[in-house]
Amino acid sequence: MKSWRTLGISLVMAIALLLLVQGTTSALVEQLDLDQLTAKADCILVGEVVAINSHQEAEKGIYTQVTISVDQSIKGQPGEEVVLRLPGGEVDGRWLWVEDVPDFRLGERTVVFLEEVETTFSVCGWYQGKFTVQDGLVVERGQSLTSFIADINQAMAPRSTTAQLFTKPFSEALEVPLEADMVEPVMAGEFLVGWQDIMTDDFEGAFPGDWTVTISSSVDAQWGQDDYRSYSGSYSVFCAKDGADGVDPPSDYPNDVYTRMTYGPFSLADATDAELNFNIWCETEPSYDLFVALASIDGSNFYGTSWSGSSGGWQPLSFDLTDVYTIGDICGQPQVWVALIFDSDESVTDEGVFIDDVVLRKYVGDAPQITSVSPSSGPAGTGFQATITGTDFDRFAEQYRNPIEHRPIFTGGGVG
Repeated sequence: MKSWRTLGISLVMAIALLLLVQGTTSALVEQLDLDQLTAKADCILVGEVVAINSHQEAEKGIYTQVTISVDQSIKGQPGEEVVLRLPGGEVDGRWLWVEDVPDFRLGERTVVFLEEVETTFSVCGWYQGKFTVQDGLVVERGQSLTSFIADINQAMAPRSTTAQLFTKPFSEALEVPLEADMVEPVMAGEFLVGWQDIMTDDFEGAFPGDWTVTISSSVDAQWGQDDYRSYSGSYSVFCAKDGADGVDPPSDYPNDVYTRMTYGPFSLADATDAELNFNIWCETEPSYDLFVALASIDGSNFYGTSWSGSSGGWQPLSFDLTDVYTIGDICGQPQVWVALIFDSDESVTDEGVFIDDVVLRKYVGDAPQITSVSPSSGPAGTGFQATITGTDFDRFAEQYRNPIEHRPIFTGGGVG
């Protein structure tokens, strides 16, 4: 009976303590989307949970301190570690659970959106401001960590560019059309909808990988991987690293450099939106030494936007593939190329351009809708045919590399 009495007292205390912190329950939690979380947060970070300690605070109840070792700061300057103070936890066999408070596990890797409260941090939107990272995937959103960071960066900045960078439209015709196999994301056995990564590159692996790097000048300097400056991880790509005339940062880039890194072709046949996101560190001669993001639908004529001058440190940029200079919205195109160019003139140089965490992605709308199957059933293994009628089958034909009619016929087994 003594053990039951002790448990009963613990439960009563937990209920009483829960009532003290009732303001954190779901009834009072404001629903926040990613843009709102990003705006509300004083800092956003990627890190690992290294310590969890619960304690009793007089009559206030049980609180837990979660210590996170910071791997990467996306917003703000949190330092090497942050300490979160959260209501709830376990002390001497007494438990306090508070609804909507995020759950942290020792050794867990996480992305957290934080508000600074005196000397500690709290999580923005409670459970809404904490995301679990496993094997490079943000579990709650089903997308890669690189892509999720790109979404956050996009929420922090306008879609065009920053005020410190000079920008202007840009067009270019290549002398020789590019020839390459189609580059497409791996497709599962079902229609995929929503935002999908076509390509991500944090430049931590072998370079150039799927990029094609070329030079078109007498100066043998081109895009190359370097560990001098990176937005995340250890590496980025620098505008004039490789080649006989290449330099090692922080040495300034040479005059008369022209180098291009190209990706593609890939398909936007099923896309209704698409964009090329990346982080840039730029110090170039304004208006003359240019960084350029371009797109093409024929592999020969490229159009886009150029930037020059100072970015004021690392900045996120987004190249909108629905609004490309001259060719406009290129969603729906079966073959698309993107290119990143660095072009310097004959005088005045600076530290140059570094690029990191590239995310090329597209948005696919609703999956095809089936309106009827006729006949609805039949014998299996007899060559029985059924006609499936619906809408939007044709929009996914290119995605699966085989013709799909508005009324496709499937043969073989029975349909039930």
